[in-house]
Amino acid sequence: MDDNTKFVQTMPATKRNVEALSQVKCEQKTKRDKAYQAVDAAEQNGESRAVVKNLKLKAEDQELKFAVCSLVTEWTAQQRDKALLAARKKLKVAAATKAVEEAKASVMSAKLEQLHDVALLEQLKLQLCSAVVERTVIKCDHNGGACIEYWYQ
Repeated sequence: MDDNTKFVQTMPATKRNVEALSQVKCEQKTKRDKAYQAVDAAEQNGESRAVVKNLKLKAEDQELKFAVCSLVTEWTAQQRDKALLAARKKLKVAAATKAVEEAKASVMSAKLEQLHDVALLEQLKLQLCSAVVERTVIKCDHNGGACIEYWYQ
C-alpha cells in the first residue's frame, strides 16, 4: 500500500482534505502522463518488445492509481458535501427550535402578565367589596320585618 492510499484511508472529508486529494490526483495524472510518454518514446526509439511491454505495464499501473485517486477524491468531496448538508440541516433545526422556544417564552410571559392582571382585578374587586361592606349598615326589624340597608359616607 503506497503513501497516497494510506493518506486517503485515514482522513475525514473536509475541504482541506479534498484539496489535498486533488493535489495528489494531479500528481498521479502527471505520473501517468509521463509513463505513457515513456512508452511512446520507447516505441519511437525502437526499443525491444520486452522494454516497451514493461513500460506499458508501468503506465497501466499509473493509470489505475490515477483512477483510484480520482474516485477517492470524488467520493471524499461527496462525503464533505453530505456533511455540510447535514450541518446546515442541524443549524436550521436549531434555529427553528430556538424560534419555537422564544415563542413559547413570549406566550408564557404574556400569560403571566395576563394572570397578574387578573390577580390585580380580583384584588380590586375584593377591595371594592370590602369598602362597600364597611359602608353598609344593615338594620333588621326584629319583629319579623324586612332588613334595611343604610349607606354611610
